[in-house]
This record gives sequence, structure tokens and C-alpha cells, in this order.
Amino acid sequence: MIKLVYYKNSDGSEAERTIFLNSKARFDGLSKIEMRSNICIEHYIDRDDKLFYRQVCYDSKRLSSEGSEDAATNRRPIYKIIQKFLRDERKSPYEDISIREFNIRERAIHLKFQYGKDNVTASTRTFIKPPISEMGDSMTFKPELTYGYQAEIGAKPPRQLQLFLLLEQQLQDEKEVIELIRDFENQISELLLLRAHEMAFSKLDVSVFNREQNQEFRSGMLEQEEKQRMYKEKEVEEEIDYLGPYLARLGNPDALTYQQALDVKYSCLDEFRHLLVARANDIQHQFEKTSDRIEEIQSWYTENHERISPEAEAKYFEEVNELIFYLRTLEIRLSRHKDLSFSRYEAIVQYVNSHPMLDILDHFETAR
Repeated sequence: MIKLVYYKNSDGSEAERTIFLNSKARFDGLSKIEMRSNICIEHYIDRDDKLFYRQVCYDSKRLSSEGSEDAATNRRPIYKIIQKFLRDERKSPYEDISIREFNIRERAIHLKFQYGKDNVTASTRTFIKPPISEMGDSMTFKPELTYGYQAEIGAKPPRQLQLFLLLEQQLQDEKEVIELIRDFENQISELLLLRAHEMAFSKLDVSVFNREQNQEFRSGMLEQEEKQRMYKEKEVEEEIDYLGPYLARLGNPDALTYQQALDVKYSCLDEFRHLLVARANDIQHQFEKTSDRIEEIQSWYTENHERISPEAEAKYFEEVNELIFYLRTLEIRLSRHKDLSFSRYEAIVQYVNSHPMLDILDHFETAR
């Protein structure tokens, strides 16, 4: 579900708008996007990385350099990204990032960590990114390009290797975040284009929910109601005889001997029991097969997630979600089958005992 709230009657990329999304139906937990002239704010819910807020600040001036990627694609240049995270209890508060700022214009990364127990201040760390010519696989760490504050009393200063690995991770995260933001911009542009097209070429003169004026819907609805009525009448008229197949094997006699009635009764009950067991086994087999498939593709993703394309990754998540949903339906079906098996068997026993063709069994028991 997507809901749009517009503050101006404009479809431009810089118009003010708020987009509400169903976070439970998305992989990233995105619930709301607030767009202003030079600011975009994203709100998230229930993410594994504890991200709940991201603010993207755009430069009010377009880049004029023809060689820049933003200028080539006519995108607004980003000059700052601010992210906020909830507390992750699995990490130490002195290593758990609370606020992260990528200042792209000043080529700086500012980190603020969570508050430790009984602390009134939080640790901070700032990295000044090295020149572009020095970045890449051959990047070296320069201690003078970082500074920070440690709130933990008595803690030793971090080693250069730790700071270098932290810088490397932040540079990689910055790259991924920018790509994600550009992808969001493409999605919003496509959404606005679709909205403008629908408003310009409207095809619905009468709402599909207007039962009185929408004649096509009304005739289809009446036809469907007539089919349902006829089907229900047919169900009432045709009463199912569960002993019919067993009587047909004997040539549909007018009356049964005691032994024939006994054979028919227990053949019906035995086959019904086998049917219940077979259904349970089939559901269990499908459950195990689906579980094995989930483990197989999850193992594949763990081994290959760093080198697969975004399309393949999206396809993977889509398949996993479908399999998990199907697994849940199998679990519910199996549980319901187990709960209803006894009552269903009792019902068939009662039906067989009251069948007129098996009255000889009652007469025989009474005579005894």
C-alpha cells in the first residue's frame, strides 16, 4: 500500500510531498518518506541493523562540471547524509553507532556512538577522507586524518588497524547508501510519472465500486450470484453416499448379508483412516521439501551474496518470502488436519452406523 500526500500541486522532483508505505510488505522496513525542497527524510521500522532515520541533504546548486556523474544524469548532488540507529544490545555501546553523518561536500565522516551505562557523554570519531587519488585497494591509513573522543573511562586508544578497518567499512557503507538513495529517486520518479499519466489519460468514467452505475460490474455480479445459487441448490439436491463405491463393487444389491455389511463398513472406515494418514504424510513431505529448498538457497546466498547482481538478489528475497509463506500455510494445514482428523473420523463412523444398507448389523446386535 502506498499513500501520497502532496503539499503543492506539482509533480516535480523538488516538490514537497510525503509518501507513506507499508513497511511490513517491504524488505527494507521503509515506512515513510518526507520530501522537501532540498531535504529527503526516510523513516524505517524493525530493521536488523537498527536504522530508523535517514536524512539526505541536497545541494541547492546544481553541479556544473560536465564530467560529474550527477551532472550527466541531471541528479541533484548530495552534500550530506545523516543516519540514526537504535541501540543494538548485541554490541558494546562504545562500538554501537548512534548517529552517522556522511559529509560528502567536506569529505568527512562523523560518528557518534551510543551512551554507555552511567555516561553523560558519548564517544565520537571523525574521519577525513583521503584524496580520491589515494583511495582504492592501495589506500593507506594516515593517523592525522582522524580524531575522536572516548567516553569509556580507562579505555586504551584504538589501534591504527582498528581505525583503518572502521574507515574502510564507513567508506563502503557510504557508497552503498548513495546507491540506495539514487535507486529511491528512480522509484519516486517512476511513481510520479505513472501518476501523471493516469491523471492525464483517465479510463475510469465510472468507479468500479459504483454498483448502480457500473453496468458491466453489476451484470457480472448478478451472473456470479446466480452461479453460486445454482451450485448451492445442486449441492442440496445431490446428497453424497460415502458407501456408494463399496456397494457398487457388490453390484448395488437391494440388501446385504451380515458379512457383506461388515466388509463394507470396515472397508470404508479403513480407507478413510488411510486417507487421513496419507494427507498428513503428504503435507509433512511438502513441508520438509520446502524447508530443504529454503536452506539450499540461503546457503547459496551466503556464499555468493557479495558478487550477485541487485536483480538476482531481489529475485532471491522474493523466492525466500514465497517459500516461507508457503511453509507457514503447510504448517497451518498440518495443524488443522491433526485437530480435525478425530472429529472427521467420528462423523464418518456415525454416518456408516446410521446408513440404511447396514441396518442388518443393528438387527444382528439386537438379536444377540
